[in-house]
Amino acid sequence: MLIRPPVNTPDRLEIKLLKAAAPICREYGNMTVNEARRRLARFHFLVPCVGRVRFFKTMRVRQVTLVQYMDRPPMRQTCVFQCAFDVFRARFVRNLSALGPLLEHVARAEVKARASAGNWELIEVPDEELSRLARALQDARAWFNGNDGFSLQLLRAAVSLEQEARLSESTHQRMKRRAASQVFASENAAIRNEERRNATAWLDERRMRGSNVHLPSVFGFLEEIDQLVLAYRDRTRPIDGTRLRAAESDQ
Repeated sequence: MLIRPPVNTPDRLEIKLLKAAAPICREYGNMTVNEARRRLARFHFLVPCVGRVRFFKTMRVRQVTLVQYMDRPPMRQTCVFQCAFDVFRARFVRNLSALGPLLEHVARAEVKARASAGNWELIEVPDEELSRLARALQDARAWFNGNDGFSLQLLRAAVSLEQEARLSESTHQRMKRRAASQVFASENAAIRNEERRNATAWLDERRMRGSNVHLPSVFGFLEEIDQLVLAYRDRTRPIDGTRLRAAESDQ
């Protein structure tokens, strides 16, 4: 099963991260390679950073800021994540040690915002099925890259939040949560059904042109239609220039 798609996309978040990292990269760009390597040797030649994320009300990411630390990292705060990146590589954020923590942080924040509004999308899933899904997502975690992986990170965050809620709530609280979620049930279903129709039409069009869609076996714990939706989300993103202009217009 899938939940409604994420508001943000990994490509857009990567652009935000690149902008946040630019001042740090300029600092190291003024050093010699040996100076930079001596400074970063105890951090395995990665720049350790604490990041902060600001969101619009829609939960689209408004701004990402990064601050490097050379001593111990600051205490964890709201909207803060830790990451590290390699200034010796041209496309350093492709290293998931930099982009991965941001994706995970944003996914968790978006799911929490939905839940705070009363939209608990997995409230009707039985405990046993929820546990099975949590195990499958943990096993597939190494493949959480690209747009499809970000969708699964969102699903994993929703599963985790639902399990946490069930551990501490009473029967009455569960009933209240279920009642609040009913307001969103039809909207969630409509969004998922429309996306499934669009994904099926997209696949039919590709087949008419003589091409097909590869569905990675690691996502085999999902229904085939949901695997197709993941592929559809990943392969129908705007081109790079459009993504860049969209990111700049939010600043």
